[in-house]
Amino acid sequence: MDCNIDRKLSSITVDNCSTNKQMITSRLEKLNSSDLILNGTLFHMRCCAHILNLIVNDGLDVIGKVIERIRSSVLYWVATPKRIEKFEDTAHQLNIPYSKRLVLDCPTRWNSTYFMLTTTLLYKDFFACLSVREKQYKIEILGKDWKLAAILQDNLKLFYQVTEMFSGTKYQTTNLFFLHICDIRLSLFEWLTNENEVIKEMAVKMIEKFEKYWDVIHGVMVVATMLDPRYKMRLIEFYFPSIFRADYITHLKSIQKLCLDLVKEYELKFKPSDENSIHCNSSLASQLETPDDSSKQAERLLSYDLFVSSDGPTHVKSEYDAYLEENVLPRINDFDILVWWRENASKYPILAQIARDFLDIPCIIGCFRIRIVHVVE
Repeated sequence: MDCNIDRKLSSITVDNCSTNKQMITSRLEKLNSSDLILNGTLFHMRCCAHILNLIVNDGLDVIGKVIERIRSSVLYWVATPKRIEKFEDTAHQLNIPYSKRLVLDCPTRWNSTYFMLTTTLLYKDFFACLSVREKQYKIEILGKDWKLAAILQDNLKLFYQVTEMFSGTKYQTTNLFFLHICDIRLSLFEWLTNENEVIKEMAVKMIEKFEKYWDVIHGVMVVATMLDPRYKMRLIEFYFPSIFRADYITHLKSIQKLCLDLVKEYELKFKPSDENSIHCNSSLASQLETPDDSSKQAERLLSYDLFVSSDGPTHVKSEYDAYLEENVLPRINDFDILVWWRENASKYPILAQIARDFLDIPCIIGCFRIRIVHVVE
C-alpha cells in the first residue's frame, strides 16, 4: 500500500474457483471502494478460457461413454512404441493414408479431447480391422459412436477456434473477446435445433453453464467493445436481440448505463481542478477588451464575458456522445486499437483514459494460456 498499488488496481483476473472468489472478497474488504472503478463492481474478472473449458466439459459429460471408448482405443495404440509402429504399418498395408499420429487427450482439457477426436476420425474405418490383427485389442467403437464423434467435431469447431485465439503467441486486447463470446452463445442456440437428440441435450447443459457466468464476465468485455471504433455500441445492439430476444431491451439499457456511469466517473476523476479553472478564468479576464470608461455597464459586460466563457456553448455534445455518433470504422483484421487511441487521445481525452485502463485487462490468466498452447501446438 506504500506504493499506492491499491489506487492503481482496475481488476484482477483469476480462474473460477471458490478459493479465488473468497480471495477477491477479502481483497475488496481491504481496499477503498472509492479508489476502484465503479466501486469495484468490475474488480473480479473470471478467466474466459477457464469458463469456456467448464462450459464445454459440461457438454462432453453427456457423451462420456462414447469419448471413453475412443479414449481407451487411442490409449491402447499409443501405449508403447511397438504398438504405434504396428498401427502405422497396418495402415500402410491397408492403403489407408497415415497423415497424423493418434493423440491421447487430457480429460480435463476439452480442446485436447477435440484434437483427439479429429485425429481418430481420420482412421474410423480402420479401427474395425485392428481387432482381427491384434488379438489383445478388444475395444469396440460402435458405428453410432463414430457418427456422434463426427457431429461433435463439426459443432465444436467454433469453440476450438476461439481456444486457439486465446492461445495465440500474442496476448489479445480485451476488445476482441466479446464478439467470439456472442458467436458461441448463438451457436448453442443452433444446437437446440439439431436433429441429434444428444447434441440437443449437450446444448441444454452448456447453455445453463454459459448463462451462469455471462453476467460476471461480460462487463469488462462490453466496455472494451464500446471502445473499439469499428464496433462501438453498434455490435452490442446487433447481437443482443439474438441473444436475449424479447428481453434484450432490458439488457441493452443495463449496458448503456454501465458505460455512461463509467464515463461520468472518469470525467469527475480527470476534470480540471478548481484552481486551474480559476487560473484560466483570470487569464481570460486579462485578455478581454475593457471599455475606457469605468461605468457600471462596463463592469457588468466584463462579468458577462466571464459568465459566458465559464459555461461554454450549451449546444456542444459530450465527448462520449460525439464518439458514439461518429461512423464506425471499417472492419479490418490488422486494426491496431492501441495505436488508434494514442492518435485520438487529444480528441477524446476521457475515453482515451478509459481505453488505457480497460484494453489491457487480461481475459485469460497466464498459466491457463500456457496449458492451452501446449495442447494446440
